[in-house]
Amino acid sequence: MKKFIITIATAFVLATSINVQAGLIDIELSNNDVALGNTLNVKLWGSSFTEFDTLFVDLEFDISLYSFQPATVQSELPLFDGLWGLEVTEQFFGANLTFYGETSFTDQNIDGDDQFLLASFDLLAIAEGNSDFQIDTLYGPLVALGLGDSQLIDVGPSVNAVSTSVPEPSSFAIFMLSALMLVRRKKQ
Repeated sequence: MKKFIITIATAFVLATSINVQAGLIDIELSNNDVALGNTLNVKLWGSSFTEFDTLFVDLEFDISLYSFQPATVQSELPLFDGLWGLEVTEQFFGANLTFYGETSFTDQNIDGDDQFLLASFDLLAIAEGNSDFQIDTLYGPLVALGLGDSQLIDVGPSVNAVSTSVPEPSSFAIFMLSALMLVRRKKQ
């Protein structure tokens, strides 16, 4: 009975001392059908975050089909300056987004509404195939290094993109069609 009372008391203390909020991250692709050699823009939108200063997100996609273009990274959060900000790096599973804020951020102080651009970047289609884009791992946000409220993060549905090769017309085939049209025109 003593263990039961201690367990109930511990659960009550934990339940009343932790204020849990839910943030949401959605994935948006510029196109679901990408030709080889073209780029696919990926946007991660955050919404309903109350406050955060640390955030870790793993975005999974097939890196044998798409190559990360680091120079294209954009965000409404400050970008990494060597100590603070958002850094997006290519990983064996896709891309990792790491944010360390010098101060805490909320949806409201970024752009005045409930949605903000967590990250936007381009991927170059390098091989044919089909890839799902999904958020696998989320850590954070820990306000003031865990001294504030913890926060749940929900993830929107995964999205899919297909990279395909676009056959280039053969110059020989174009030459033959032109020759056939000329011969046909002379016979008329």
